Amino acid sequence: MIALALAALVSASPGALAATAQVYDRPSYQYLQISSGSADYSVGDAQEFNLEASWDLGDGYFAFADYSQARVDINGQGYDRSAALIGLGTHGEPAENVDLYGTLAFADAEQNTPFPGMGGPSVSGDGIVFGLGVRAMAGPRLELAGKVDYFDVADGGEAILELEALVKATDRIAIGLSHRKGERAEAFTLGLRVYL
Repeated sequence: MIALALAALVSASPGALAATAQVYDRPSYQYLQISSGSADYSVGDAQEFNLEASWDLGDGYFAFADYSQARVDINGQGYDRSAALIGLGTHGEPAENVDLYGTLAFADAEQNTPFPGMGGPSVSGDGIVFGLGVRAMAGPRLELAGKVDYFDVADGGEAILELEALVKATDRIAIGLSHRKGERAEAFTLGLRVYL
């Protein structure tokens, strides 16, 4: 299902954008972004905070880092989940106004919970995250993006689909709305991106 959704976005984007007969600036891989929102985990509701950074290395490569933290509420009691990623990516332009990219990252995840049945007071683990995504410029100030990340971390693997729309308020600042869905959680976040 997740793979089909991304494939549909990839196949639809070139045709839809070609119909505009305009070429816009390519998506930037050099930015800082902060976002927060609400999430629905399989065990309870949560508030999320995310911090992302991307740096263009040139020649179609970029480095990135991501930190996320969530406070999950279970029947009035809460526990914290956090994850940090650092990795490298590569991107190309298969069609005008469309970028495809792939990423590989090292991840460190941790959760602190007062519930012994959920692994004790503290559980942590590390692993690898593989990603594939598309970024499409639907207008001079509108970017549509989608990606699938496969997390192979600690207690097993999970594929997560994320869809995002970014609107540039200025040449350096954009407002973004994203929807993320995996097997264990679904989240909606609002973000502020600053292009460097």
